[in-house]
Amino acid sequence: MKRRDTELQPRLPSGFRDLLPEENAARTWMIETVCEVYKSHGFVSLDTSPVEYYQTLVSGHEEGGEKQIYRLFKEQLPAPRRTLALRFELTASLARFLAQNIDRISMPFKRYQSGYVWRGERPQRGRFRQFLQFDVDTVGVADPVADAEIVEVIYRSLEALGIKEFQIRLSSRNLLAGLAKILGLRSPEDRLLFFRLLDKHDKIGTEKLLELLSQTIVDQDSTFSLEKPQRDIVEKILTLEGDNEALLEQTERLVSGPEESRTGIEELRSILCYWSHTRLGNPEFLRIVPHLARGLDYYTGPIFETVVTGHENIGSIMAGGRYDGLVGCFLGRDIPAVGVSMGVDRLFVALGSLGLLPGSISSCRVLVAVLSEPERQGMYGLASKLRDAGIHAELYLGSKLTFREQIKYASAQGIPFLLIQGENERTRGVVGLRHLGRREQEELTLQEAITRLREA
Repeated sequence: MKRRDTELQPRLPSGFRDLLPEENAARTWMIETVCEVYKSHGFVSLDTSPVEYYQTLVSGHEEGGEKQIYRLFKEQLPAPRRTLALRFELTASLARFLAQNIDRISMPFKRYQSGYVWRGERPQRGRFRQFLQFDVDTVGVADPVADAEIVEVIYRSLEALGIKEFQIRLSSRNLLAGLAKILGLRSPEDRLLFFRLLDKHDKIGTEKLLELLSQTIVDQDSTFSLEKPQRDIVEKILTLEGDNEALLEQTERLVSGPEESRTGIEELRSILCYWSHTRLGNPEFLRIVPHLARGLDYYTGPIFETVVTGHENIGSIMAGGRYDGLVGCFLGRDIPAVGVSMGVDRLFVALGSLGLLPGSISSCRVLVAVLSEPERQGMYGLASKLRDAGIHAELYLGSKLTFREQIKYASAQGIPFLLIQGENERTRGVVGLRHLGRREQEELTLQEAITRLREA
């Protein structure tokens, strides 16, 4: 074996990270909890390749986004489309999958998917080059019932995770397109820049946003500024108050002229109507925010984002909208689609701040103790019997066979019970079952212990 001239340093590339078992276990619990909600609505799991052709990833997306894409290499063909790349989000892969399998799947197609994505942006606090994305989408339904179902999925997901106070904010790109037309912003470039500026409102506030709009704004192919009468309309939109119906009525009076505005108002009214037919009708959880824009350019209808009350500084934890033009880009025709993406890292931070993350690393309910080396084989068989009965059980494999050391190990793994059977218990046909949290121990038959573990 050759001797290395320099010592190999164990380090990660900038922007990437490892997850410790306790963090990974908690995040797995979070995702599995939300998956159960998705499945209860009929969504099915999908997994797509993390590697796509470069052109697949940039099709249908805004210019400039390609700078974030990790290119891999070119296949042995000269065409640019043969450049391979790592996906930077999941929607482009969904569009490609549907185009390839359009004759093999039934519509509507309701899917959820979690998977890593990669973006070549500058790493900073809370922002990584590799992160987990978690999407749920309905494809093939233009009716607002699909939008309403996505909103309900958001609500039930946060409810299942134990979050009590949150707000789902709704708007519509059609409504905003009508507003932009009233303001005299005719070109797609001007409208998109205006939407991106509106998207900054929560961070910079009304006064600063109006100040920005009074200046000549130059961004690639767009140049505009708003005169005072135009800014007054924007200010009114930004400062509307009242319940959801009052907000819609006031917004309708301000932007009622263009057809797009009327379409947007009707979309939001339809979602509220569906919402009113559920037990989830508390208006505190659902809020019309007419100026909500979302910065991406592919949204075509209702848009939504969700914040945890009292933790708004974390940002939106579940956001998305309708994007009828993106999924069908490979087929040469629009296919209606609506979905939401979970901000996995942000939601994880919110759950931690609220004390809602589980403390257990292990999924096991009980640790089978080994108090002497001669007992190990017998305890191995005992652990196997517990598993036969459907109980997640771990046999202690460590070399330190003290009672104290094994309690310490079980506590570190978050295992709530310790099962003991020494010579005395074995002779009498019982086991000792110790509840570590309550520091209580009882003697039971093995079948009684199994029943207790199932009920606990």
